Amino acid sequence: VQEIEQARRLAEQKAHEAQQKEIEARRLEEELLEARQKVMQTTTQMNSGMNHHYNHAIGEFNNGDEESDDDDENSSSRNRRGVELQTNINASRHEEDRITEAQRNIKMKEQLMALKDELGSVHNPHKVTDNDRLHQQNVASGRDKYKTLKMIRQGNTKKRIDEFESM
Repeated sequence: VQEIEQARRLAEQKAHEAQQKEIEARRLEEELLEARQKVMQTTTQMNSGMNHHYNHAIGEFNNGDEESDDDDENSSSRNRRGVELQTNINASRHEEDRITEAQRNIKMKEQLMALKDELGSVHNPHKVTDNDRLHQQNVASGRDKYKTLKMIRQGNTKKRIDEFESM
């Protein structure tokens, strides 16, 4: 009789432990789900915040009453959906502040200058391409690709497209 009573107590104890473990597992699973939701929410907020700083829409959608013509002044600076896109001019542009390897390394700079002199003596002015002329003009005026990109970023969409196409 004692053995039966002891077996029954042992079974009840194991059942109670199993219940406790099941409750603990559910609690941990709920905590995990809450943590995942917080991570997803934070990620979503960060993404929407970053997008808000770089690109934001200004304007309203075009009404169906207006005649849509590509040469129309209202639609010339708008995209296909009728919203003008603006970028934050003050946004961080690390590429403009960078220092090239040639600027940091004096030995490399000297080698580049020697190669430039060597190529200058071999250069045939009769075989200059349009790109060569454009590059020479840009170098003479002090423009580089970063300044050009900065210039393209300024202004409305139509002006940007025109500036890019004129290159």
